[in-house]
Amino acid sequence: MREIRDALCQPVFEMHYKRLLRMNENPSAKGDLYICDTPYHLLVAIIKAMQQGQKPSLMLSNKFIRSRKIIQNLKASGLFVKIYGLKDRTKNLMDYMEYHKYRWLSRRTDKKKKMEQDFPSLRVVASQRVFLFNDTTIAGYYLQLLQKPYHLLEDGRNNYAFAKDVLRLRGKNKWVEARDYIWHSRHLSMGQSPLVRSLEVHERVPSFRYMKDELPLHVVNKEDMFANLSNEQKRMLLQIFDASNLVEWGMRLKGKRCTLLLTQPLKDLDPTMTTERQQEIYLSMVQEYGAGALFVKLHPRDKVSYDSVFPGAHFLPADFPAELLGMAEISFAVVLAGISTAAESIPAEKKIVFSLDDFCRKYELQGEETLLQ
Repeated sequence: MREIRDALCQPVFEMHYKRLLRMNENPSAKGDLYICDTPYHLLVAIIKAMQQGQKPSLMLSNKFIRSRKIIQNLKASGLFVKIYGLKDRTKNLMDYMEYHKYRWLSRRTDKKKKMEQDFPSLRVVASQRVFLFNDTTIAGYYLQLLQKPYHLLEDGRNNYAFAKDVLRLRGKNKWVEARDYIWHSRHLSMGQSPLVRSLEVHERVPSFRYMKDELPLHVVNKEDMFANLSNEQKRMLLQIFDASNLVEWGMRLKGKRCTLLLTQPLKDLDPTMTTERQQEIYLSMVQEYGAGALFVKLHPRDKVSYDSVFPGAHFLPADFPAELLGMAEISFAVVLAGISTAAESIPAEKKIVFSLDDFCRKYELQGEETLLQ
């Protein structure tokens, strides 16, 4: 019965899907709006604001950017027309799904109203040209409920180069993709949504066979993006993230051998991961590869405490991007990371960064690819 219904509705699916692909952005948009969930997103948005002639607006999620000092510094910088806050109380991807399980237009309208009640700041996206770093989020779901076109930017995890399962619809023809999107209310993300108008990546070029033919792809080298900043702009970035003292640390560390450990929440890779096991893994890495004094940069989502594991270590705040260490010209003898793209931007004599498979094999993790959130 379902197959017969889908076959009868195929022309309608294709027509509606093509309409979404051709839908123009709001010509009367008041300006650009960058929606950020992580410190890396905010770093890139600030750099974009520095390079644009017209000041954009900014929307910050409170999930990983909680520092009042950073928000005060952002307002004082004058780089953004307005800064909105997004109070995101969801804990994981499944929390988002309740907002997208609609099948009929009336239910979609109800879900949209419910989201606007829970997240009132999202209403401003209707009048803006939206730039989104991750559409597997509350903002991404709302944009698809609203059927508003948006531009997608790499969120810093190399998803488009490495992830095997995130582009779930590869190999299907257009009408099946349209059916899943329209009839079965499937949330399409990672460049697959017909509402995405462009994709900007900051790492390796993704495989084109996974991308829609209609999707313009912009490749921006992350190292060049940072290298082209003036000294004044770098100082402003360090000041905004309340990290001006990194320059003093760089002066002190000259000529000394130090190790930088970049942590991550390993429960994303292995649901059975415990706090003790995660501490043991990072301790083992430092014992095997570390040299000299230890600096630990916590991941924004890593809630594990390492004070007792690394007594005497220098702990860097979780709410500033690790790329700032490179801008502050801090050079380490060794940079250690299980899997990290931030390590590529940090000067070091030696970098120990594993691939996903190698890291899971070495430390006996289940290796579930749940890194979308």
